[in-house]
Amino acid sequence: MLKVSHMAALLVLLWTSSAAAEVLTLKECLRMAAEKNPNLRVAIYNEKVAGEDVRIARSGYFPRIDVRGGYTAQKDPQAMEALGTTFETQQSDYSSFNLALTQTLYDFGRTSSRYKRAGALKEAAGFDYKGKEQDVLLQVVEAYYGILEAKKLLKSAEEEVVQITEHLEVAKNLFEQGVSTPNDLLQAEVKLAASKQQKLATANRVENRWLLLNFLINQKPEYRAELSNVRLGFCINC
Repeated sequence: MLKVSHMAALLVLLWTSSAAAEVLTLKECLRMAAEKNPNLRVAIYNEKVAGEDVRIARSGYFPRIDVRGGYTAQKDPQAMEALGTTFETQQSDYSSFNLALTQTLYDFGRTSSRYKRAGALKEAAGFDYKGKEQDVLLQVVEAYYGILEAKKLLKSAEEEVVQITEHLEVAKNLFEQGVSTPNDLLQAEVKLAASKQQKLATANRVENRWLLLNFLINQKPEYRAELSNVRLGFCINC
């Protein structure tokens, strides 16, 4: 019977394996960016606001209906006195209702100017969204293939570190046997340090490009997946 700790370790291993198996394609990244990118969502909202402004500006061409109602209550009704007699001129409480219909026939072009201006702003908002969309999608493509490129460079850097480490071991053995000089050993150590520095810089480049891609597709900074290197034709707005 498995112990609880062993079962927990097995579950963690299975979860890690399933998470590592996730594959993210470029087409999926472009779709996520088009739907979830924060800058694009703001641009879409601005375009909707501009559309509402057009609707409001167009309302100047329509008739206007004003409806008013009220209720008045007084302690005593209004009255007048004549010939020694008091006459009430209204009830002590009463309600009122008013309905008015107005239509602007001509306002020297102010309504049409407001409507045309709102339409132009809506069109500009649409162009702004299209421009931002193209810019974001281009950044997604660059970040996506930048990660693939940096990962290949990182693999090469790791292999180089392994090779130089082996070379350093050989240089140490030769130095201990008196075959090589201290300068040869020092050169091998310097090459290993430079190779490790290059590996670290390449690893940082991978992380930075992942952070950029996650921002563009509105994912958490720690999100990681296996990127597909298959180049397929696709339609962004399909």
